[in-house]
Amino acid sequence: METPDTTPVQGDGEDVDMVDEPVFSTKYKVPNKRKKQVQWRGWVFLDTLSNVIADCDTADILILGGDFNCTTDDLDRNYAEPHVASRKRLWEVMEAHKLSDIWRTFNKNKRQYTWAHAVDNSLSLARLDHFYGFKHQLTLFTQCFIVPNQGISEIRKQTVRFYSKLYSSERSGAQIVEESFLKDLPKLSEQAARELDRELTLAELHKALQGMENGWAPGIDGIDGQDVLEVLRDSMNVGQLPLSCRRAVLTLLPKKGDLTHLKNWCPVSLLCTDIKLLSKALASRLTKVMEQITQQDQSYYQEKAFDRVEHEYLWKVLETFGFNPGFIAMIKVLFCEIESVLKVNGGLCAPFKVLRGIRQGCALSVLNKNWEGTVEHVKGRLSRWQHPVPRMSYRGRTLVINNLAASSLWHKLACVDLPPNLLASIQALLVDFFWDGLHWIPQSVLHLPKEEEGQGLVQLASRTAASSSSRDSSLVPKT
Repeated sequence: METPDTTPVQGDGEDVDMVDEPVFSTKYKVPNKRKKQVQWRGWVFLDTLSNVIADCDTADILILGGDFNCTTDDLDRNYAEPHVASRKRLWEVMEAHKLSDIWRTFNKNKRQYTWAHAVDNSLSLARLDHFYGFKHQLTLFTQCFIVPNQGISEIRKQTVRFYSKLYSSERSGAQIVEESFLKDLPKLSEQAARELDRELTLAELHKALQGMENGWAPGIDGIDGQDVLEVLRDSMNVGQLPLSCRRAVLTLLPKKGDLTHLKNWCPVSLLCTDIKLLSKALASRLTKVMEQITQQDQSYYQEKAFDRVEHEYLWKVLETFGFNPGFIAMIKVLFCEIESVLKVNGGLCAPFKVLRGIRQGCALSVLNKNWEGTVEHVKGRLSRWQHPVPRMSYRGRTLVINNLAASSLWHKLACVDLPPNLLASIQALLVDFFWDGLHWIPQSVLHLPKEEEGQGLVQLASRTAASSSSRDSSLVPKT
């Protein structure tokens, strides 16, 4: 095995001065014949290395760096470690000499790679370059990071080609198929369509801002949710968002299966706060009328369709459902000339156009997911107590319903309103659980407090109204 040439990092043809902190990079010159004629015996090299480290004075500063051709952490490959014997021996060396992986110390749960290989749509990624130091000297280091180099360019190009094709339009020749799907669709009432068509208000944007959760990753502009209202007003007037809002950072999260295949990575869009606010405000309007045009059991198919829906087809569907041109124009602002920028191995790639699909970070993408599975979730919580119900007191049943089942809805109700049809379905589930299928007195009596001869059973309609009132009251400016 050739020893890596460890030198100061270079930039623009000149050496970078080494001042307070040493900066290292590794260079490798591996002859092609080595791959065919020489089988590297990693454990032999590690045995020799272990003997050298044993002769080192632990009072001296040790920085051991190079390409070890194996990993010690499952996060360091996107597939199973092929050099099991080398990995085991490297673990033993680290343990025997009390060494620590410096980069992993500063990046506990991060995935970043220093080696990549692409064939068709298959990716092999690994962090083979390691820097080790004595554990008792870790306080000497303030940071350790991996800077992508030109060797990753091909993997980036391959990834961009894959997702650019995924989000390109396939609508050509689909006109007849589209028309068959658009027949006999339900229509919005004219009153509902007019309500959706009204101008976006400041109160709606405030409400959307309050419904946004803290701690989510920002988009490409890093805006944290302040001073965006004027930008949105201008965008609605011109029909297009600013470039920074139209571009989303597309980060890839591993799914199940072989991670050397791009299809087993889930793309998640990191959107700017501006577009999140606008989409959330429009989604809030849509939630109130969705029951007029969809059935509860359609949610799964809606979700799958929304992931790959053609944008032009979406406008046709909205028009067929009876949405007015004004509201459709608002929705179009979210999709006009949008692009994605892939984040690969810590670096951003060239942007590409997005002509279909609804981004995961967009509130419209979760319109059919916000409440999807909610009924099943409540059923699941109640089913855990179904067996002991006959032996439970009415007070015990009320505690299970209010504290273990209905309580799972409170966070969502604090952000958006529950669709009325689902509200009634869930309330019926709660009442049926209370009576164990046998209803003895009017439901309204159950909701009364105990001191009024009731059971104090939660009434979802009242709770929803209270949550909505609380959200609205917080929008009233103080005088």
